[in-house]
Amino acid sequence: MCTDNLWTSKGLVNGAMGTVKGIFYDANIDSSLPLTFVEFPTYCGPAFFEDHPTIVPIGPAKREGLKVRNNGATVNASRVQLPLQLASAITIHKSQGLTAGPKQFIQKLLIDVGDTESWCEGLAYVAISRAMYMETFALD
Repeated sequence: MCTDNLWTSKGLVNGAMGTVKGIFYDANIDSSLPLTFVEFPTYCGPAFFEDHPTIVPIGPAKREGLKVRNNGATVNASRVQLPLQLASAITIHKSQGLTAGPKQFIQKLLIDVGDTESWCEGLAYVAISRAMYMETFALD
């Protein structure tokens, strides 16, 4: 899952789900992080690979202007990381706008309704309505 708005007009947004297709690491490049090739079905920008138009290279991103505490003092900091996160499960809020079905990126859903005291009927509707067919989801 993409964790940053990299190119919103082309579908590379925070929460976009993809599949890692390859990792390239070159010790001669001045970076400790690899270039990761991810297939995003929602990507609609220029093709980096002619035969695979939805595979996008994702490189390290630098975040600056972070404030951290060091020995009681607040100091400026920065970090470099890949804007990707493993997402074997997502929240109902992240699932809004997705469709689950046989020919979709997400093929099946397992919906955990949790404690009935904290469950909201509206959230249950959002979760269940992601499925195209009754066979596409199961309730836990």
